[in-house]
Amino acid sequence: MLVTITNIATVQVFVSTIYTTIEVSGSVTMSRTLADMDRDLQLKQLVVDGLVSLTYSKEATDINVSGWSNVAHTYSNLTRPLPTAVPAKTYIYNSDDNAFNVSDGTNWRDMAGNLT
Repeated sequence: MLVTITNIATVQVFVSTIYTTIEVSGSVTMSRTLADMDRDLQLKQLVVDGLVSLTYSKEATDINVSGWSNVAHTYSNLTRPLPTAVPAKTYIYNSDDNAFNVSDGTNWRDMAGNLT
């Protein structure tokens, strides 16, 4: 699968497992297997800490595409990043809504598609 790692922090982020520094608002896309992702504890921690977001897309040889369902970072309405600062389809957990929100690239929406 293709994985895009986007820096949503206010500083550069170094992803040691891929030996890459991602500039503020920058991103890097690479081909990774789910097994690679599961072993990548440093990248998981960056997601949990709210420094990067991940999006996934299917490559021609993929049967399934999935990510980590248990590492969405928790934000309130006031602390979440701008929906334009993360790739479309980025998920976060919204503590004000007590629900997941997803960026459509312009707005934050709940899982039913309503603006949050």
